[in-house]
This record gives sequence, structure tokens and C-alpha cells, in this order.
Amino acid sequence: MKKRSILSLSLFLAIFSFVSGVETSIAQDASDGTSQTEPAKLTGSVVKVEDIALTCDAIFVGEITDTGLPSDPSQDGWTAYTGIGVSVSEALRGSVDSQVNVTLHTLSNANVQESPPAYQHTYIFLVNKTSDATQDPYIVVKLLPATDDNIATVKKLLAQNSQ
Repeated sequence: MKKRSILSLSLFLAIFSFVSGVETSIAQDASDGTSQTEPAKLTGSVVKVEDIALTCDAIFVGEITDTGLPSDPSQDGWTAYTGIGVSVSEALRGSVDSQVNVTLHTLSNANVQESPPAYQHTYIFLVNKTSDATQDPYIVVKLLPATDDNIATVKKLLAQNSQ
């Protein structure tokens, strides 16, 4: 129940941030090289890292080893990708196996165009555990490109709040 309310709060904050035009993150949703004209937006692009980093069950850096399967887009623009394989290279918060599967949702509507993660690209995953054993063990709340700057920013944020 607690995790559901955290996810609900995260979604509320995302919608509020989007509607109010608030800067979306202290870490950058920078391009992963897919477009020269506009940076790729990833899952949770409208959620601030500082708002969710301490409520997530785990944060880790990993490379996409399997792109998973997309659902049909819903009427409100959400597409769920399940079975995304990740080879974890570093756990920044929490404990995760070296190989995990995650589910993530992308939003695609007139105002936000989020992209799924690219095969063999490395990202920072901010995740919550799922309670349903038939699903992937984690759901991605926010995804960031694993640049040196983004990793340093997340580590600094976690260090400041652990004191």
C-alpha cells in the first residue's frame, strides 16, 4: 500500500511539474545520441530526481541487454515496456542482483514524448519493487542517461541526505 501511494505521489508531482513548467530535474535527461535536434526524454522525465531519490527502493547504473516488449499505447498515451533486461554495473542505493528485469512506462502525448531506453546503452535506474510476483521485480520511476555528470549528481544527492 505504501509503495502505491509513493508511486501515486510521484505521478502527481510529475503532472504538477509538467503543468506548471517547473524545471524537471537536477540531473539532466540529456540525449543518448538518438537525436541531434532535441534531447531524448526518458521515463519519468517530468519527475525531479531530488523528489524521488530517497523514496525509491533502489537506484542503480546498468546497461540494457534486452529491450523487452511494449504494450499497445493506452488512450492517455502511456506505453508499458515489460521484460527489459539490465546488466547492473553499480548499485547507488539499495541492493539489486547483477542481472535484473524491469518494467517501465513511457508517455507520448501532445506535450511529452518519452522514448524507451536503447539497447546496449547505459542508464541510471530509479526503481520501486513490484508486489506482484508475476511481473518484473522492479518498475522504473525515473530513467537517466548514465553520464559522469548525472552519476555524480545522484551520488551527491544521496550523500547529502544520508548525513
